[in-house]
Amino acid sequence: MPIQEIDDVLGSNEVLITQVPDDSGSSVYERGRDEESEDESDLYNGRRVDLHVGGEGGLVLSIADSEFKDCDTPQHLKSHPVDLNSLDSSDDDDYETDLEFDEERWLNPDRRDHDTTGKNKYLKVCKDLGVSPVSYFLKHIQDREMVMKFHGLGKDNTKAICIPLETNTQIETLNLSGNGIDTDGASFLVRVLKENFFITDLILAENRIGSAGAKAVCDLLLSNKTLVNVDLTGNRIDDKTAVCFHEVLLKNQTLKRLHLSYNRFEESGAKYFKEALMENESLEILDLSWNHFSTRGAVLLAEGLQENVGLKYFYIAMAGLGRDGAEAIGKALKSNRTLLELDISYSRIPVDGVCHLASGIKENDALQVLKMGFNPFEADAAMCMLRALDQNDSSAINYLDLSNVLVKTEFTELLSKISETRTLQVIFDGVLTECQHSKIPIEEMVKFRQDPIGVFKNYVTSSGLSLTDIFTPEESCVLREDEFRNILKNVNELNLTKEQVKVLCNKLSVNGIIDLSQFDEQTEEEDGPIKT
Repeated sequence: MPIQEIDDVLGSNEVLITQVPDDSGSSVYERGRDEESEDESDLYNGRRVDLHVGGEGGLVLSIADSEFKDCDTPQHLKSHPVDLNSLDSSDDDDYETDLEFDEERWLNPDRRDHDTTGKNKYLKVCKDLGVSPVSYFLKHIQDREMVMKFHGLGKDNTKAICIPLETNTQIETLNLSGNGIDTDGASFLVRVLKENFFITDLILAENRIGSAGAKAVCDLLLSNKTLVNVDLTGNRIDDKTAVCFHEVLLKNQTLKRLHLSYNRFEESGAKYFKEALMENESLEILDLSWNHFSTRGAVLLAEGLQENVGLKYFYIAMAGLGRDGAEAIGKALKSNRTLLELDISYSRIPVDGVCHLASGIKENDALQVLKMGFNPFEADAAMCMLRALDQNDSSAINYLDLSNVLVKTEFTELLSKISETRTLQVIFDGVLTECQHSKIPIEEMVKFRQDPIGVFKNYVTSSGLSLTDIFTPEESCVLREDEFRNILKNVNELNLTKEQVKVLCNKLSVNGIIDLSQFDEQTEEEDGPIKT
C-alpha cells in the first residue's frame, strides 16, 4: 500500500507515515506528526496502530479491528508496532467508527474468554480423554439444575464433566446420583469444586464414594461457604467418617441439609452425631435413616436432639429405637421447640415405648409431622397416641403416620371429633371389626404382621394339617395371587381373616405371583420391613 493511500485513510493533517531504512537496509515505517496538529495528548487516546510488511513487500496497516492492506498473505506478516500516543478524533462520524476497537482484546486477551459455562473446555477435555461428549450435559450446561441421574458416566466421563465445573457460573444444583462414582472420582470432583462458588446443592446419592470419598467431601465443607445441601445417601460410608462430619457440623454454619441415609453408621458414630447435634444451631435437615444404629446408638441420637435448638427435620427410620429409644425421644419432644418433622418408622417401638412418645407429644407445641408406622404396636397403643394429641390444645401436629397399624372403631370416632377443630390427617392400615376382635386377639395380629410366614406355618401345624394338605402336589409351585387367596379361603381349619391373608399375600407376592417354595426357605427371623 503506498504511503499516500495510508495518508488518505488516516487524514494527512493527523498522521504522517514515512519509510526509512534501518541498519540492515530493510524498510521500517515510522509515524511523524503534522506540526499543525492540535494538543498531542488528545490525538489517538493512547491507542496503538500496527504496521506490517507483507510477504511480497506490501504494507498492512491495522487500526483496532480494521485492516487496510494491499497484500493477501497474512501468514507471512512481520509486525512492526508503532505507538501513537495521541491523535485527535475526527469530526467525521465514519472516520471515528473506523478507529473503534476492543481495548480488552489487546490489553487483556485472557479476559476475552467469556465461556462461563465451560462448554468449550468440556469439549476439549473430552477430545483429550478420548471420550464422547455427553449430549445431555451440553444441552443443560447453562441450566440452574444439572440433573444427571444414572447416566453411567464412568471414570473418564466423570472427570470430563468435572473440568468445566471449575469455571461454570450457571449451575447451582449438581445431581450426579447413581453414576458409579468411586473414591477417586469423588476426590477429583471435590478438588474442582473448591474453585466453584456457585454450586449450592451437591447430590451424589447411590454412588460408591466410600469413607475416603466422604472424608474428601468433609474437607470441602470445612472451607466451602456456598454449599447448602449435600446428599451422600447410599455410599457405603461407615463410622470412620463420623468424626469428620462432627467437625463439619461444629465449624460450618452454611450447610443446611445433610442426607446420610442408607450408609453404615453404628453406635460409635452416633456418639459424634450426638455431640454435633448438641452444638450445631444452623443445620435444618439431618437424615440418618436406615443405618446400623443399635438401641444404644438411637438413644444417643435422641439425647442429641433433646439439646438441639436448630434442627427442623430429623429422619432416623430403622434406627432400632426399641423401648429405651422411644423413651429418649419422648423426653426430647418435651424440651425441643424447633423440630417440625420426625421419622421413627421401622424402629421396633413396642407398646410401652409408644406411651413414652405420647407423654412427649402432650407437651410439644412445635412438631407438625410424626411418622411412626411399621412398628410392632397395636390398636390400644395407637389410641394412646391419639388421646395425647387430643389432650394437647397447643399441638401443631397435622400429619400422623401409623402405617401398618390396625385401629379400633373408637379411634376413628375420636379422630372425627378432633378434625372438627383442627386439621389432622392420620394414616393407618384399617379398622378392626367386631368379628376380628372375637376371632383373633390383637396381640396375635401384631405377631402375624411381624412374621406372617412363620406364624402361618405354625397355624398349619396347630390345625393338624401340613403344607402339602393345603397345596396339593399336583399344583404348580407358582400361583397367581388370586389363586392363592382362593385356596386359603377354602381351608376352614386355618381360620384366617381377610387381613391375615392380605398380609401373607403382600409378603409373598412378586408382581402378583407367589412362589410356594418360599415356605421352605423362610424362617421365623425376618430381615427388613414387612411389606404391606
